[in-house]
Amino acid sequence: MNNLLNRRLIDLTGAEFLQLQRFGVPAAPAAPAPIQQAIGISALADALSCSPSQVSKMQKAGVLQDAIISHVGRNYVFDIQKAREAAIAWKEGGNGSDSVPATV
Repeated sequence: MNNLLNRRLIDLTGAEFLQLQRFGVPAAPAAPAPIQQAIGISALADALSCSPSQVSKMQKAGVLQDAIISHVGRNYVFDIQKAREAAIAWKEGGNGSDSVPATV
């Protein structure tokens, strides 16, 4: 069977190809889930269901520091999941205003 795995597909006979199909090849390990990203404060505000000014307040307070993936000039790329967790912790800590929804 190992011999069949090392041969090119075009060089296999029909019987060898069917045998190879029945044998199966072990599946590759699943890739990790991609990180959901938000590019800019407006996109993060949409993802968190709050206003851009509220996201800006959280950013200036340093709450979103761990959620920043990249920062070039005035452009930020945020990890949405980390930002959501930070926003919830910020609101529960009594620092958030009423404009941050409880379902963030």
